[in-house]
Amino acid sequence: MAARHNNLAWILATYKESGLREPDEAIRLAEQACKLTDYKKPDLLDTLAVAYASASRFPEAVNTAEKAMELAVSYQQKQLSEAIRKRLLLFKARSPYIEGPS
Repeated sequence: MAARHNNLAWILATYKESGLREPDEAIRLAEQACKLTDYKKPDLLDTLAVAYASASRFPEAVNTAEKAMELAVSYQQKQLSEAIRKRLLLFKARSPYIEGPS
């Protein structure tokens, strides 16, 4: 269940076409996924941070991304921690992370 919430939250928060993004729903789903895993999975916290940034809630995005990066480092997930670090720089610059098909 957490993985499904997380995947949908990621899409709703990051999709290239702004008309298809739903930041509030992304936050709701990402928060549910994090609650289901006791906020212990860095990839789910990363999604929550991305969702906060999508809703222009940058202080929360920064705080959550920092927690996600700490967990990723402690779990020795180098690739994930580097990806989170890059997104954290965006959030500190008050910019969301957007992706999607070209």
